[in-house]
Amino acid sequence: MFTLILLTLVCSVLGNRHILDTPCMSDFVAVNLNSPKIIVNEIKYCYDKIPDFNVSVHGHNIKSDCYISEHLIRVNKSSNSINRCGEWLEVVGPSQNPVVCMIAGSVSVTINGANSQIYSRIIGVRNSIFSQITISSGTSSLLSQVTVAESDFDLRINPSLYVLSKNDSHSIIQFIDHNRPPEKIEIIDGELNEEIKINPDDTFTIPLFPYAINIYLISFDSEKIEFKGINLHAITRYSTDDRFVSYNLRSCKYLADTQMFEEGKNYSNVLPIFRWRMYYIDDKDIATGFPLTESIVQFNTPSDPVSTCFLYATPLQLNQDFKELRMDFRCSDINSYKFNTTNLYYTDTITSVDIKNAKLINSDLPTKYYFDKDGETIHMKIAFDASSYQYSNFIRIIHSVPIGTTLSLKSVYLIRSKANDNQTECDHTTFDCQFTECTITTTSSASPWKEGCQPTCGNCRVGYTCSEQGFCLKEQNLNQRSGCLNIIISTLIVALLFVL
Repeated sequence: MFTLILLTLVCSVLGNRHILDTPCMSDFVAVNLNSPKIIVNEIKYCYDKIPDFNVSVHGHNIKSDCYISEHLIRVNKSSNSINRCGEWLEVVGPSQNPVVCMIAGSVSVTINGANSQIYSRIIGVRNSIFSQITISSGTSSLLSQVTVAESDFDLRINPSLYVLSKNDSHSIIQFIDHNRPPEKIEIIDGELNEEIKINPDDTFTIPLFPYAINIYLISFDSEKIEFKGINLHAITRYSTDDRFVSYNLRSCKYLADTQMFEEGKNYSNVLPIFRWRMYYIDDKDIATGFPLTESIVQFNTPSDPVSTCFLYATPLQLNQDFKELRMDFRCSDINSYKFNTTNLYYTDTITSVDIKNAKLINSDLPTKYYFDKDGETIHMKIAFDASSYQYSNFIRIIHSVPIGTTLSLKSVYLIRSKANDNQTECDHTTFDCQFTECTITTTSSASPWKEGCQPTCGNCRVGYTCSEQGFCLKEQNLNQRSGCLNIIISTLIVALLFVL
């Protein structure tokens, strides 16, 4: 019976230890590299030294290649940098369908009218992937906000080693089809135990040996894969029977920003694609917009009725992603205020409002409001339709007030649906180790990341532990002699009691 219980516990532990949460970075931008509106300046391929790499490398072969900014292609650790070539990412867009892709290189693009900050957060994908993460079926759409997470996608194939070239003293090798970025290799031959770090171009430079050797590929979390009998004099490909462990990672959710507007807040550093655009519309459907960086939104009503409107650049499943919208605003003639209706639309025009050509998704959304005791503030709650899965990105709230009434926004924000409110929202800073050398497992003010957003940056060797700042420190060797003495004395006392 005890054996059965023990086996059950062991199986339970082993089964659960592979289910992990991974940091979800919600401020990336997917770029459709096939869109005619995108100018691709340069692509630097990771594997163009590999013979026929479009077929040989699994990520290319299944057309799941993606490209990131050159600024992000390397992970900065304390003593070296690691190339992300071959790493798999999970990308989740407004469709909420996770798609995995392999980092196959870096890309430089030009996007007309784009904020310069956007280029450091792009992930370039082919149209077939872009259409899966968004609702676009053609190449006209070019950008979409996405959530990105590092993945160790199980390729169901084993890694390979290529001997690319050699000279009289050294050989150049490269690995493909690994599901975790390698940091170094290790050569063990008799008394020789040599570690070689990765080159900036994802290759390794190894001294030539007159005989075949065994090479260990080591990931930055110290997992090893062995390649046996490698002859560095032969320009060829080698396979292995090993592969890195693939963990069952919980998928991320696409998360649009909940903070639509807060009076007095500085929005100058927020990318336009992540901002809700604000307008008011008169009774002739003429829209007047506010600058994206505006911290004060106030206007005198030009007509009765008049609408306050909010437009998001990325169409999303608003009814599914959010439970309700809450808006607090001032009205200079609160006694005359009357609420009319709230409607939800879809529009593919994101830099201006064309209400006549917008598609109506929901009309008369349930709306409640009440007047504050201050005599000027109105608190409003608008419930979304949880039964609707249609895409939308434009909210119109219609009010009835006398012409010339002053309306000013205090705060507008969204409440996430229950399905989306349990995800820690991380940003792109989690995509780099920021010159630390190990994975931080505790939180403190010294950590560069908030709780739940610490990236995997490696393990410390035996006898060392990772500090709150992300550096390996020698473990304290506490004196255990007094504790051992107490155990001996206690044992002797128990023995004497049995004798007596």
